Amino acid sequence: MNTFSINRIPKQKGLLNFVFIWINDKIEHRCLALQLFILFIEIEHEQFDQYLIDIFNFIEQEINNIEYNDDNNNNDEQQKFNDQYIYHLINVLIYVIKYCPNSLEILQLRSIWLKLLKLIDEKCLLHPHIWVRFLSTQFFGLLFERNKPEDIIQHLKKYLPKEDNNSNSTTTIENGSSRKRLKKSIQSNLDSEPLFIHYITTFDLSISPLIKIQRLCFCSCSQLKPSDLTEEFCLQIIKNLIYLSKLLILSKSNYFDLVVKRCYRLTTYESTKYPSEITRRSSILKWIAALILDLSSYLTSYLKSFLPIIEREIERDETTINLSLKTLAQDVFDVFKRHCDIHLITSIYADIAKQRRTKRLERKQKLAVLAINQPEIIYRKKRLKQTKRLGLGKKKRMKAIENAKKNRRKKSINKISDDMDDF
Repeated sequence: MNTFSINRIPKQKGLLNFVFIWINDKIEHRCLALQLFILFIEIEHEQFDQYLIDIFNFIEQEINNIEYNDDNNNNDEQQKFNDQYIYHLINVLIYVIKYCPNSLEILQLRSIWLKLLKLIDEKCLLHPHIWVRFLSTQFFGLLFERNKPEDIIQHLKKYLPKEDNNSNSTTTIENGSSRKRLKKSIQSNLDSEPLFIHYITTFDLSISPLIKIQRLCFCSCSQLKPSDLTEEFCLQIIKNLIYLSKLLILSKSNYFDLVVKRCYRLTTYESTKYPSEITRRSSILKWIAALILDLSSYLTSYLKSFLPIIEREIERDETTINLSLKTLAQDVFDVFKRHCDIHLITSIYADIAKQRRTKRLERKQKLAVLAINQPEIIYRKKRLKQTKRLGLGKKKRMKAIENAKKNRRKKSINKISDDMDDF
């Protein structure tokens, strides 16, 4: 149904009422109703604001009711349908932000927006289904696009306790008196602030808003863990992580330290356990480059944490090298040279390379001594490697045989259907 045909309907309100009836019907009709809501939102834009309270209440109720079941019983089909249903629910919210941006500022909708934000944050950002995670990440990305990090921090400073306004802040829970003062300011001013500030400030009054931002950073890091991520999903995760990291850096607190450590662990884990995969390392390298481009003056103290990630990929052995990753690491290193003190960068880089070579040499010497003193341990390690390699080879062969069988079955089914069509 196109825009022209809907605009010609004289009783469009009646059509909408008909769709609203479907949201109280069985789940298949509810899915269809959600897709029709998206169509109406695309056409009516801001005029659709009057219906948003009912739709938001319905979405909140539905996301609350659906729970993920880890049991591998005969509920796989039902679980897939539930995941698809959550996908449609979040998709409606994304279209509301795109086509009805003023709804984020409407006071009557503020409380329900906060509830929906909390639900998507807690239930959907790390949902087992990859497309639910992707849409949740997009939802937060659209929310972040509405305000620059500098503006958010400028507004947020009014609601931070004194401990967080100090540059040496490491506290995680504030004392009662500061939170009481914060409560009073929240009551009077937050309704006029951007929605994201309202959310992180009122999410949990026992913790700092900066800790909430830090936790969202950790969520972004956790989303990078699966190896089957699409390029679009990776890009959205990194955009969100860059935005949230900028908030922590500009706040001049120490909450960014743990985010850097988490990202460093991600790259180390992938480099040692899955050297053939490059998703996490390439994403983290892009994140580092973006931060250095915009906020190099704030990041001098983090150079010793960033440069080992770059040096490891540039100086990697030829046996485990990935050319695209090495090129990316060299490009990021060039960004460092242009935006930071080159003498400082080269000296830190040289120290890191020297330390890595020394550790490698010490490891080789230890293995040589072990081979002489306890050869049975070295033999056992070699046998384990061989059996693991053989096991992986067997798995690959079995998969290839299964795929070949599936392809043959598909071909035979297609041939039968073609013959039936000819008949």
